[in-house]
Amino acid sequence: MIVILDQVEETFTQPLSGSEESRSELEDFLEIVKWVFDQPGKRPQGKLILSYRKEYHPEIRDGFQKLLLPYAEVFLQQLDRNGIIEAVEGLTKHPATREKYRLKIEKGEDGNLAEIIAVDLLADKKSPIAPMLQLLLTKLWDTAVQENSEPPIFTVARYQQLQKEGLAMDDFLQQQMEQLRQWQPELVQSGLVLDLLHAHTTALGTAGTCAMDELRQNYSHRQDTLDALLVKCQALYLLTRIQQN
Repeated sequence: MIVILDQVEETFTQPLSGSEESRSELEDFLEIVKWVFDQPGKRPQGKLILSYRKEYHPEIRDGFQKLLLPYAEVFLQQLDRNGIIEAVEGLTKHPATREKYRLKIEKGEDGNLAEIIAVDLLADKKSPIAPMLQLLLTKLWDTAVQENSEPPIFTVARYQQLQKEGLAMDDFLQQQMEQLRQWQPELVQSGLVLDLLHAHTTALGTAGTCAMDELRQNYSHRQDTLDALLVKCQALYLLTRIQQN
């Protein structure tokens, strides 16, 4: 069993309501972790992975050391050329995914498509490579399936067309906002869409979450369109829904 806890830094940036100090929340959690893993005969067969921003590493590391919890550190580097190529071609490498998705990737005159994408993404040193790659692969897959699902093909021509349309995050936001404007212009012009998206971010500019009860309360004056707007934002990859167990 592998359990991954993402955005652990929120124990400091967004402490639970009622917590006297952010560190106590982390310490309470680590004490539970110690109790779970400190019993050799009953220890779970697996790993617990904590993911967080590097600037909070000293505080989290100190919490582990204080309780004598064994741990290993892995610093995630920005995606490099090989990582980008692996992400693009991954479905074609493993027998199971190759059989399931049947994806083909075109080799153009300028070289392999994955290599072309890697060069382009790495050319902009300020570009958020992983989010941009995710958006790009999503668009390539959607268009490939629409054009020919048996089998879908990532083509150089389609990639070049997406480049012309704009692959930067600002370009993506403007494109999706334009689709929302065509769907319901009043929701964009009134500022409701931007307000809703802003509600799903943190003070640090990272992704945040909103419970449906919270959204219904904050946008009680727009109950007539809230559900439809949330569905549309999810379809346009502006928001994602987290399933609660």
